[in-house]
Amino acid sequence: MDSELLKAYKNTNYTILARPELCVRIGEAELALREIYPGYSSFCIVTAYNPKSKKTPEADNRRASQRLLQRLKSMSDAHLCAKTVAEDPQQKWPDERGFLVANLSKQDALALGQEFSQHAIVWLQEPRFRAEILICDEV
Repeated sequence: MDSELLKAYKNTNYTILARPELCVRIGEAELALREIYPGYSSFCIVTAYNPKSKKTPEADNRRASQRLLQRLKSMSDAHLCAKTVAEDPQQKWPDERGFLVANLSKQDALALGQEFSQHAIVWLQEPRFRAEILICDEV
């Protein structure tokens, strides 16, 4: 992944559409996850939009997102918590819809990102649920 793309991932606002809504930022802790979703020690934010960071028509992105949703529902160890929206504050990238998923191992989360041709996913783990970028291409 080139440095500009990595910078875009790091500058994105990852909004979790929960009650209350949360805005996750890379490098920052999101302790409210413990209160909203007690009992989980890790979460990932994953999308199927814009595979390999190629801007894709909205209809294709929606179909890919539906496939991801079905895949998540079929995973016995995954807990689908909420929908998410990744928003680029510079507006160079369109919003990307995705999902907050709990109870996956880091390896399973990376494999899911790879399965849907993503360069990276967002990972949050106890004790502080500090958001980090996990590069799927290196797995």
